Amino acid sequence: ESLNGSEAIYLRAQSASLQNLPRGNVADRNGDSKELTAGLKTNVVWLNQDSVEAESSISLERAEFAFQGASGNVLRHQRTTAPIGSALNWKMGSWVLSPGFLLSPTRYESESNGTRSYLAFSPRLNANAEPMRNLRVRASLGRYHRAPSLLELYGGVQGTSPNPQLQMETAVKVSGGVDWGRDDLLVSYTYSFAAARELVTYIQNSQNSQVATNIGSSRIQSHELSMLGKRAGFTVRPSATWLVTENRSEVSYQKGKALPLRTPFRFQAEVSYQLRFLELSYGMGFYSETFSDLSNSRTLDSF
Repeated sequence: ESLNGSEAIYLRAQSASLQNLPRGNVADRNGDSKELTAGLKTNVVWLNQDSVEAESSISLERAEFAFQGASGNVLRHQRTTAPIGSALNWKMGSWVLSPGFLLSPTRYESESNGTRSYLAFSPRLNANAEPMRNLRVRASLGRYHRAPSLLELYGGVQGTSPNPQLQMETAVKVSGGVDWGRDDLLVSYTYSFAAARELVTYIQNSQNSQVATNIGSSRIQSHELSMLGKRAGFTVRPSATWLVTENRSEVSYQKGKALPLRTPFRFQAEVSYQLRFLELSYGMGFYSETFSDLSNSRTLDSF
């Protein structure tokens, strides 16, 4: 009956310098890096009837990372991706079923490592219902893929080493949750379980650097409790997350241990106040101890 949609254009730029102090307090600049990301996204609702609504989206994003060392040589890496997604919202009484998919072709171009491409297909099914006033239950099941980022593949000047052999990570994930809310308060709980293959994580490969690597098989369970409250111009957003992780790779000294850099407990909170065209906010977070390498021999203190 109708065709409508929305569009977005975004641009992000970042610059970083790597320095060392070989003698005294005189800094010797080793290199500079620049990263530029630009993209376009459009979303179109192409079917809108009483019980069925269909929408599709297409995006195009290109990122470029350039590094210039002390010798003056410039090394460039590019990443281009064009995700295409579609979903169908089917109303069945108090339930809404939403089957959908995301197709993500990704291409990398590197002056030092040539070109490589990924084609990821991620089907999924979401469902939600409102059994009573102010209460909503939801569930989802899907297979997800993620191609490595430029930083994970080619490293950066801020202590990240390159690993051009990284593989695309995949996971089968199931989740469920419940939301209760009214005009000025929303409380949510979500449980999820993911069985992942080739999960990308970071490990420490020297005293001052880390490198991205794949973990052959892993399991992740999470519990998340969050709240959103509004009153007299103030907004409060506290949340707490508990993770239970397990490394199930075939490497004997890693198998059965927790995953590196997956914080078992995380608490975050933000308070904001709206003054017409100005918003003031303050945020804080607490992260429990976590492991920083695959063999779990080193820990990061809580902060």
